[in-house]
Amino acid sequence: MPLSSAEQQTIEDMVAAASPGQRDNMRLDAEAALRQINNLMARRLLSQEEKKVAERAMEILVRLEAIGNGKGLGGAAPKPFPRRSRMR
Repeated sequence: MPLSSAEQQTIEDMVAAASPGQRDNMRLDAEAALRQINNLMARRLLSQEEKKVAERAMEILVRLEAIGNGKGLGGAAPKPFPRRSRMR
């Protein structure tokens, strides 16, 4: 089951408010959680809670990557493609 919008927003706010050191720790924790989930998946089906842990860990990593790429924390919005005049 995917994360709700509220859960995504909570994670986004948490990552945005974190210091660089805290973000490093978040990354390490999320990667460790996904490694553990991967090991469990190799042996059995995951429980709903384990799936939720994996979803949260992935969301944290996505948010951290976006910040690392300059796409988070209120960075500039992408510019739209320039309008072309219609050919006649």
